[in-house]
Amino acid sequence: LDMLVVGDTSLTKVDLRERRARLAEFVSEGPRLKVAPGTEVAPSELTESVIREQLEAALSASFLAATREEKAFLRADGIVIKVLDGPQSMYMAGHRSRFWQAVMRPPVTGAEADRMLLETLSDEEKKHIPEISEFHFTVVSGFRTRSVEGINDILRIQRLYNDAGVVPTWYVDNECPDEYRKLGLKVVKAGKLIPARNHALRDAGAENKICVQTSDDIGSWTFHNDLTRYHSDEEANAAAKRCEKLEVSPVAAARYIVAQMRVRGPGKCRLGGVYPLGNAGRAMRANAIMRKNFILGDFFAAEVSPCRFDERLSLKEDYDYTCSHLQAYGEVFRTNRLIITAKHETNAGGACAIRDAAGERERYNIAVLKEKWPDAIKDHHTRSNQVILRWPAGKRKATEEVADGSASSPKSKQAKKAGAASATEASTASPMQPAVP
Repeated sequence: LDMLVVGDTSLTKVDLRERRARLAEFVSEGPRLKVAPGTEVAPSELTESVIREQLEAALSASFLAATREEKAFLRADGIVIKVLDGPQSMYMAGHRSRFWQAVMRPPVTGAEADRMLLETLSDEEKKHIPEISEFHFTVVSGFRTRSVEGINDILRIQRLYNDAGVVPTWYVDNECPDEYRKLGLKVVKAGKLIPARNHALRDAGAENKICVQTSDDIGSWTFHNDLTRYHSDEEANAAAKRCEKLEVSPVAAARYIVAQMRVRGPGKCRLGGVYPLGNAGRAMRANAIMRKNFILGDFFAAEVSPCRFDERLSLKEDYDYTCSHLQAYGEVFRTNRLIITAKHETNAGGACAIRDAAGERERYNIAVLKEKWPDAIKDHHTRSNQVILRWPAGKRKATEEVADGSASSPKSKQAKKAGAASATEASTASPMQPAVP
């Protein structure tokens, strides 16, 4: 980065331009040692747009580099603007100087992030943003009060909701409701995972409210503000690194999702959610919006409908719930630019307590899914005990089943097979897939 001393001679009072030249003379560059690259810009040309351009180039460079060595060398979190000539370019040891300016792209947070997220909606979509009072915000949790990690996760979720002006309702297991109440939470004793999910849906329906269900181990909701679909891993990873990021509240996330559900028209779309993986680079390779794909159970918004979770299932219930909505309404809404961080299979309690090392529970649940949705649920091509959802093209919605108020039952009223799979991108719910290289 810099050269401050040569032999017994200090260079701290020498212009940065000369120090950089001396550095280049002394350093023999190799695979593990290189001089940090720089771009000279005339002071009169140093505008905000130029700085933004240089920042985006620096953040993208590693992903777009041709070789592994270049990728490692060009990795960056930002840029530093330094004066090259004159007294302002001298090295001031132990002091901060306004003549060196670090420029990074931290995420926007808090109320401003929420405001910016809703501003990304079109004028027509904004007309459909629901009021907070139209929601029943819930957290589904079980046995998480019995570890320090679990309690910290619980309090984090509660704080994220409280900071957005909401007191969520916690639907918890039958053994621990008092332990949850001692944490100051609004609690409903609801039993195991799937009955608890249905309990929350019933309560929301009784009040004619949108049901938002949240897992108890989510760390953040981040919107990547770039709707472009990229066609290579390198371009997608570079875009994920450089794009504007909004760390939003679960409340704003839910309002954003529902606005885009409702703009489709009355009764058209009743379920919406987020990208099911934690890999932003992979998300950038997908279309920004998908309407026939899996909706992750960790965070979703559901309008009042007869669709319910199948209580025969103990895992992968979100695949079934997604299929029920596709069968009944013909579409769902998934934003592939809103990404959550969740622990999935590594947290103590919840679904982790159901899984077994031999995978027997996974196989049982997969068998139920395949029985109900043989045209849509397929084995994952590389991962055992995992599935993908590919909703068949042209599969008609079951309007008659919605009209009479009963949940769809493809086993008894199975639609005919209608063409090849149409999904352009299929995902698993949990655990998260490996990162894009």
